[in-house]
Amino acid sequence: MVHAVYLEIIEILLKTKRDHVKGIRDLCQHPQLTHNRAATVLRLLTVYPNAPSQELETLLLTAITLPEIKEELLLLTQFVLKPRTRVRLNQKMLWLNIGFLIDFEKFKDIVIQCAVKRESFIWKLIRIVDHARSGDGKSQPYNFSIAQSDFLIRLVGKRFLDAEHPTSTMHGNQNPWDATDFVKRRINQLSTQIDDESVKTLMYLIDDPELKSYRDYLKHAAANQAALRRNQLFVQPNWQQVVGALANGKPAHIADLQALTIDHLKDIGVKICSENTDIFKSFWNEDSYGRITDPKPEESCRDRLIDLLKPKFAPLEINIEPEGHIVIDKRADIVLLNSVKQKLPIEVKRDYHKDLWTACENQLDRLYTRDPQAQGYGIYLVFWFGAQRPRYMPNPPNSLSKPTTAQELENALRSLIKAEDQNRLAVVVIDVTRPEE
Repeated sequence: MVHAVYLEIIEILLKTKRDHVKGIRDLCQHPQLTHNRAATVLRLLTVYPNAPSQELETLLLTAITLPEIKEELLLLTQFVLKPRTRVRLNQKMLWLNIGFLIDFEKFKDIVIQCAVKRESFIWKLIRIVDHARSGDGKSQPYNFSIAQSDFLIRLVGKRFLDAEHPTSTMHGNQNPWDATDFVKRRINQLSTQIDDESVKTLMYLIDDPELKSYRDYLKHAAANQAALRRNQLFVQPNWQQVVGALANGKPAHIADLQALTIDHLKDIGVKICSENTDIFKSFWNEDSYGRITDPKPEESCRDRLIDLLKPKFAPLEINIEPEGHIVIDKRADIVLLNSVKQKLPIEVKRDYHKDLWTACENQLDRLYTRDPQAQGYGIYLVFWFGAQRPRYMPNPPNSLSKPTTAQELENALRSLIKAEDQNRLAVVVIDVTRPEE
């Protein structure tokens, strides 16, 4: 009886085209008026698609929480958005936003067109997205697809640069910093998802030049996502795996693989400096008398290193690939891949490369360790050519002294890694100078 009275009063107010219609919020949200709610909401939307904006928004946001009317709601939305339907522009924008939520692929192109023409449409979209809920319509945020999150971040982030809140008191909710807050909320939501597609999407967003003002925030979100992924995907090895790893067997997990690789790289460094077969010459060009002249190209040095590593990893069924494929079509200098699809990237540089001091963060960590199979782990490897390098070593940052030995360079590079990242990012410097130097 109460439900019927509410509905009768609401319809009288809608028919008489009142600016405000009391009772719709109760009918949509009151816990004691759930009876026949789906049918009632659909009926009101069908008969009154041009209802006042506030009431129409309440009806539409309620409708998307009712899965039993999703198909009817989609068909009704398509009908309302036809060019000649007698629905006001503000109301059509609300309908379009709801269409975007329930069928992204069908409505995304129209959303782009409207956003280009009218900034007011973007603010309506922001409001609808922020207020959309799933399920019972109370507290569960709407379950946006990864594609929808990516779309919203790009759409709003390219229109509104990252803006700080002013220190003075400001009014309204359509200021540049309000749009910034919306973009960052969508980034935060995406960063809590640790599936492969979410990781790739966040990396693509970091590389988008039109989102440059949000790049630092995106990188911070990606770091949080990587940490969350490592924590959730880490599998505690069983006793057999632990015993096997301790007995020089297969690595139990990605951290074991990194530790084993570092040990082998250190052994190779010792071998280069101590063997009497002049292994160090493999990394240099020579004249006709066998005297070293200048360092070989970076790729050649990498290939020689791989030749030295392969015999150590072959018994463990660990493949070593040059230019190994990494997520979003990037390629690391070296990738170690084992039978359980753990992937360890290694970034290689010579000691005079212009990016010597930044490659660990900007290449290894930003591009390669984000691969889901790497789980945030990687190794930065540098070849030390000493006094015979053809160019000067770039000046170190942070008032660090310029290294004079391979060990000093390794210590300096390691000091640049953030404390919280030093358990997953490692630095190895291999001395390939003539042993008597």
